[in-house]
Amino acid sequence: MINPLLLDTVRGLELWLTGGERAALGRQIQSAAGEPRILIIGGRGTEKEAVARRIACLSRDAVWPEESCLVRYLQEPEDLEDISFLNAAVGGYAVFGDCAFFTAPVQQQLKLLLLNNPLDVKFIFLASARLRPAVLEGRFDEGLYRLILGKELYLPALSERENFAEICQNLLEELNRQYGYKADGLAPETLIALSRREWPGNIEQLRAVLYLLAAQTKTGVITL
Repeated sequence: MINPLLLDTVRGLELWLTGGERAALGRQIQSAAGEPRILIIGGRGTEKEAVARRIACLSRDAVWPEESCLVRYLQEPEDLEDISFLNAAVGGYAVFGDCAFFTAPVQQQLKLLLLNNPLDVKFIFLASARLRPAVLEGRFDEGLYRLILGKELYLPALSERENFAEICQNLLEELNRQYGYKADGLAPETLIALSRREWPGNIEQLRAVLYLLAAQTKTGVITL
């Protein structure tokens, strides 16, 4: 049975996912907690960092172990020469993102760290795209891929969700509260036009577009 409070601290997920999607994600989070290697895949704006934090919380039976959940973005091999930052994650998780953009030198340095890590640290890796195609194309080290590929979670992109209209309405109500707008909703033709876009930035991008539309409309139904 899924704990109804499981996703309470995961910002946005209970709002942007349908009931079935939320329950499925809850099961994935519960099954992943405690795994030594976790890969969370999802586009920008799909709340990967929030899911990583929740997994770390469950693993440590903590409310919000912020010190062990800070995401470290690796840009240069030198970023991994000093691994003292892992001390805060001993007994828990260190989180790395976005590994889909790690350069070849960073990949090699990270592989050495994972092979020779002397500390009791588990790892969560975030990726904005699936890594297997990058391995096949020679853009991602296969040895590193095998090291980080433990439990895998996938967060659906906005374009893959069936509750687009509900998401738009919830975002619009949030913007009304935040900025004092009184936009009632989206005209049917506006909703259809927005639903046909790809939204590579997911929720963040949709929120930005609705903000502009609501600011222009102020009151009433939004039309393009």
